[in-house]
Parts: sequence; structure tokens; C-alpha cells
Amino acid sequence: MPYPYLNNTGKIRPFFEHIQEAAVPPSVKYAYLSSVGFKSKNDRPLITLAKFLGFLDSNNAPTPRWTQYRDRATSPALLASSIREGYSDLFQRYPDANQRDDETLRNFFSTQTTAGKVAVELTLRTFKAICNLADFAAGPQAVVRGLPPPLDARTTPQASGEALAQREARITEPTVHIDIQIHIDSSASPEQIDQIFASMARHLYHR
Repeated sequence: MPYPYLNNTGKIRPFFEHIQEAAVPPSVKYAYLSSVGFKSKNDRPLITLAKFLGFLDSNNAPTPRWTQYRDRATSPALLASSIREGYSDLFQRYPDANQRDDETLRNFFSTQTTAGKVAVELTLRTFKAICNLADFAAGPQAVVRGLPPPLDARTTPQASGEALAQREARITEPTVHIDIQIHIDSSASPEQIDQIFASMARHLYHR
């Protein structure tokens, strides 16, 4: 996906504040933006930006990341992780891309598009605007992509732990196999043979 840009980057902060304050909608399309105050055609690229950062899926439905961003305590770090993910090529070249000067960023974005100077400048401004809302110093934040599958009894942590312990026991405990051969003289009487087996039972089975 090409790097997104807005003509009016001043709408980025209000949009992300809206995510934290409003109920999670079933979908985010132009009609929804207009209904919540983003009525200008220049506001429509907010949807592209939200998709680029993983807040909307391909059908414009909010992802779990949208909901996770509603937690104000962790939202700046979550946004930083989303920016690193979306602009992965930029951060691979410059791990501190959020702190780089305009000229460095401008040179990078100009090599990623065939658009003109104005689009490159808006791409740069959009990147810096969302970086201003993020906390890169907080360290990587776990990013939720989708809902985890339900766990059944076979895959619960307890069951998995027990299975692992059983496997380790089978691996670490040695197996001993004993073969006993008894040679009885042909001249032995039936009573002597019975005594031999009775003695074996006492030693092997303690009875």
C-alpha cells in the first residue's frame, strides 16, 4: 500500500481522539466520517491512513487494534508500534525515523512514489503528525491483529503443561527390560520345579 497522506494533517489528532471517545462503529466509510464531523472531502484519506496503520480491515471494519487504542494508558505506545509496522521500510533504513529531520524523510519518501513534490511533502507531514501522537520511548507494544481462537480442554495451558511433563518423563526416564532364562535339569522332579518358580515369585513379586 502506498504511503498515505492528508491535505489537512490537522484532522489527524481529532480523528484519533474520536477513536478513543466514541463507540466502536460497525464500519468506517465516508458517510460515517461525515456523521461524526469529518465532512470535508479532504478528510476522506483518514480512512486510508487508518487502514495503513491496521485500525481498519479491507472491508472498512474496525479491527481489534481500533478497540485496543481506546485505552489511553497504552494508546501512544500502540500507535508507535503501528507506525513502525506500517512504515517498516523507513524504519529498517532509519531505526530512529521518528526523530529524523525533514530533509532525510523527504529524500526517502521521494524514492517511494512517482508523485510530485506536493504529494511527497504531504506524505512527510502526515508521517510527522501521527508520530507526534505516539510514544516511541515506551518500547514495542503488543499489537492485536485478530481475535484468538477458542481453547478447548486439549489446548488449555494446564493440559499443555501436563502433556509436556508426560513427554519429558518419557524422554528422561530410562526404560529397563530384563530377560530371565531358566535352565532346569531334566532330572528335576515336579516338586523341585515348583519350588524354583515359587522362589522366583517371592523375589520378583515379593510374594
